[in-house]
Amino acid sequence: GVYSLVHSNKTSEDGNRTVKGYDRHGTVPPHLVVPGNYQSAWKIYVEKAGKLQVDVSYSFQGENPSGTISITIANSTLKHYVSATNLTVGEPNQQWHIDNFTSHTIGVIDIPEPRIYEITMNIDGQKDNPVKFQWLWLTNK
Repeated sequence: GVYSLVHSNKTSEDGNRTVKGYDRHGTVPPHLVVPGNYQSAWKIYVEKAGKLQVDVSYSFQGENPSGTISITIANSTLKHYVSATNLTVGEPNQQWHIDNFTSHTIGVIDIPEPRIYEITMNIDGQKDNPVKFQWLWLTNK
């Protein structure tokens, strides 16, 4: 009933991105840095018709709104306007700031029948303020 879609389990991708592992002694999770247009796809088997809630986790330090994340499943598309997630101060005397990766619910998609579905994600980021994508999370509702 829950699908975790991350860079390591994608089926295809296209566009500019940089893969980052754990950073800052493990306080920053693995993620993609997307400074422009990027597309990724996954395939999942959905066991029954119903609704899937779509959540996305990312970090963004630019101005609001700036860039979009679009998710397409079963001929339905959800569009999310990227918003700032701010930073956490890890050590004030060392100027150590940690990117916050925040989960955002971007909507619900109707699944008409049990079968394999392709999920595509398009990120439209900015060179000076990239979107740092962590994961998509799909939950049966």
